[in-house]
Amino acid sequence: MATVPRSRGGVIAFFATRLEKWTSRAGDLGLDPARVQELAQAVERAQSARENNLILQAAARAAAKEARRLEYHLRRTGGRSIATIRAKAKLDEDPGVLVLAELPAPKRPRPTPAPPTPTNVRSRVDHEGAIVLSWQATRPRPHARAFTRVQRALNGSSRFTLIGTSGTNEYRDDTLPMGTHQAAYRLTAVRGKLAGAPAETIVVRLGARAA
Repeated sequence: MATVPRSRGGVIAFFATRLEKWTSRAGDLGLDPARVQELAQAVERAQSARENNLILQAAARAAAKEARRLEYHLRRTGGRSIATIRAKAKLDEDPGVLVLAELPAPKRPRPTPAPPTPTNVRSRVDHEGAIVLSWQATRPRPHARAFTRVQRALNGSSRFTLIGTSGTNEYRDDTLPMGTHQAAYRLTAVRGKLAGAPAETIVVRLGARAA
């Protein structure tokens, strides 16, 4: 372990705490007055430089914080001016206003894509005789108002009717009429007002192993 600490503050503290004793007992320690005086001056200069450095560092942090604040203020103030110019260009239906202000034309909003089609649709009959559908679907963003629409056609009919929706990747149909021998299901992902392409129809034949 080094006798003198390697940190800048540590080396100053090391010699500063010993300077008084080394000065008063210089002869006992084999130090001549000139050497002790030189050490005292070195400690003083190092302490002064460190204090100035800390002050400058604090000032630099404060200056950087103020610069960020002023830049944020400029961004907001300038943003209001840009909004005013764009509003005038829109009101006057004159893109030349933007050209004059050296501003780019606003980007056209990209249409929101339809939700992806449910995949790997499967069915099973539970112990109560209800048909349970399960599938895989892309997880929507939080608060996206996404769900899966479930439609059903019975006994070979080509007419599908809505029987419910699911906010998960599963749906349980316990509303089959008595005497139903076949049920076809069509699943469609919906997000907001957009509906995706329906999944491939799955057909469940009752009295036989579920498809």
